[in-house]
Amino acid sequence: MSSCMITDGARDLRAYLDRLGLSVPKFCEANKIERISVQRALNGERRRFSVDFAYEIQVATEGEVQWSRWHSSTARPPKGRERRPRSAPPTARTS
Repeated sequence: MSSCMITDGARDLRAYLDRLGLSVPKFCEANKIERISVQRALNGERRRFSVDFAYEIQVATEGEVQWSRWHSSTARPPKGRERRPRSAPPTARTS
């Protein structure tokens, strides 16, 4: 299983982009934000974010994606990949 973890900031940014019909490259170009950093964040390839990065996203989204949503404590697996408790191993049958 992948160790990919996505912060609430990344989830909020994805929802923002989807709602406005914006691609990552167009959003980044319009706001002068490094595209690779945004894509890595959205894909869960980064676990830690600088205050500057989080603030740039907050400004670019006009406050819709708050800087505090990027905190590592909000990271969790992508939807559909949540960790499920393991079931108990089958017990041996005796006759």
